[in-house]
Amino acid sequence: MGSRWLVSRRPVGPMILGRQTHCSRESLVQLAAALVAVLATILSSAPPSAAANAGAETRVRTSASVVEVLVKPSQQEVAGQRPGNDVVGPVIVMATGVAAKPAIGFADDAVGSAYVGMNKGGGHAIRHLREDGLVSNTGSLASQVAEFQTLTSPILRSPTKAFDWRVGDTMSRAFAGTAGGRTVVVFVAKEGPYQGRVLSAVAPDASKMAQWGLP
Repeated sequence: MGSRWLVSRRPVGPMILGRQTHCSRESLVQLAAALVAVLATILSSAPPSAAANAGAETRVRTSASVVEVLVKPSQQEVAGQRPGNDVVGPVIVMATGVAAKPAIGFADDAVGSAYVGMNKGGGHAIRHLREDGLVSNTGSLASQVAEFQTLTSPILRSPTKAFDWRVGDTMSRAFAGTAGGRTVVVFVAKEGPYQGRVLSAVAPDASKMAQWGLP
């Protein structure tokens, strides 16, 4: 018997066309990607627009204006004043149409403690007022100290002015007021063994009153 050849009759045309179509689509995608990359490179290297420059200039000018406003107040500081703090040292403020803030004194229930345990039983504290005739020079020391307390304790409660002052080597708080028809300044120790106690009291002369800013 002779050999027989079996020939397939399956169509091959559609398969070849499908492969060609797939390759064409891949090429188009690659080409489009390349174009996008080129355009991105061109745009990134382009100089900034006039609008961008104007915006940057506006921001710079605005920042400069803010800095100028913030700097000006600091140039108006009073001599001797530290930024953010009050003026150093005693300052006499004259206000027009505004009530002056009263000086802070002792509370009523605490003022008595300022006369307990004074130096030399109070003899050191009362000596100047005794010499000026505001405290009696007769009687016992205890009676003179009691008279001194009665005379000066209202000043400690409601001083017209209070300020720091050094008495000898001791820093004290000075309380000014009126007693016996005269201006009197009472000094209370802020440190040392007599802290919180009356150290001394004086009826200042004109020069001292001017130095302390008393009327």
